[in-house]
Amino acid sequence: MHSQPTTLLKKLVAKIKPFKNVKVAYSGGVDSSVVAFAAQEALGNDSIAVTVDSEFLSRNNLLAACVGAEQASLNHKIIDHHATRDDIIRFNTAMRCYYCKKSIFSTIGGTVIDGSNADDPADRPGFLAANEAGVISPLRDIGASKDDVRMLAKHLGLYSADTPADSCLATRIPTGTAITGDLLEKIEAVETILLNNGAIWCRARPCGKKLLLEYGQDFTPRAPEAIKAVMENSLLKDFQVIESPNGVIKR
Repeated sequence: MHSQPTTLLKKLVAKIKPFKNVKVAYSGGVDSSVVAFAAQEALGNDSIAVTVDSEFLSRNNLLAACVGAEQASLNHKIIDHHATRDDIIRFNTAMRCYYCKKSIFSTIGGTVIDGSNADDPADRPGFLAANEAGVISPLRDIGASKDDVRMLAKHLGLYSADTPADSCLATRIPTGTAITGDLLEKIEAVETILLNNGAIWCRARPCGKKLLLEYGQDFTPRAPEAIKAVMENSLLKDFQVIESPNGVIKR
């Protein structure tokens, strides 16, 4: 772990500086926020933080990315990506993330930098796609851990410094279950209800007529009211069983 955030930032800037211009794959999470900040420090307007807006990105996360970019004065661009139009992604095989990342990096184009850090497993399908696309991972290259990244984000006062780790909405859907706009809409609706009721983080995982909810222990006392709102939402009426850390509810 790097002992000083200023040292870490200097190493990160030095790693990025040799490139003439870059596009940072910017989700608004803490890793990509730190990289986007460092890239702009290194290259100024020759660095663009690119948020790929697809059906897999929740509106809450898109908003957070925009707020974080504005707070850090990033050169920020949003581009559309229609993931579910590609059957190889929509069919949701075990390699779905590989094909999705491959499509995203192609959509961004140019010299792409991502926020992968030294703690991220290198055997994930998404990392294979990144390697094949020649994506640069400066945090990984300088050996920066997740703790290093959070330390630097706090030092810089970034909006995302304390943001819990998240993943795209597609990760909630079991492998082999086709990804549809309707299913993604329901997942986002459930998670929005939980977040609006005070959950710091949550996951809504549909499995046929059953809905599995995940959230932190701190939310357990408030969860019943949120689950009641889920049960009463007409969009979510097809879920007959809701299973959560608070127990199982059947309609």
